[in-house]
Amino acid sequence: MTKNTMGIKLSRKLEQKMSVVGEQIKLAR
Repeated sequence: MTKNTMGIKLSRKLEQKMSVVGEQIKLAR
């Protein structure tokens, strides 16, 4: 169960990071 929650938290963090990076790339262009 803890492993599952950890995975969800990691995936959420990754999604946020990816969206932020995407925004930065758009702004850079």
